Amino acid sequence: TKPSIVFNDIDRNILSVNAVFDIFKRGHAAEGPVFTFNQVDFAQHPTVDYWLDKVSSEKGIPRHELYFSWAHFDDPDVIRRDILEALHKGRIAANPHLSA
Repeated sequence: TKPSIVFNDIDRNILSVNAVFDIFKRGHAAEGPVFTFNQVDFAQHPTVDYWLDKVSSEKGIPRHELYFSWAHFDDPDVIRRDILEALHKGRIAANPHLSA
């Protein structure tokens, strides 16, 4: 109800939420993503180039025909849902980069 700033940490350094990333084929977005991966995967390889190269190689789609979508992070309601879900499950601060 009050104005707020919501942070969604893409590589899980601060927040561990159920965020996903999609890669689409240009001109075929309505068909859905050709590849989807989560925040844990992105933390291991946090560059767009890595994921576009990987998907291009695995799917046999030329890289220039692919695009990386940040849509999950563009919607404040989705981000708010991610954070509330992570808080409810008690994993909001589960940083995978810390040593055990």
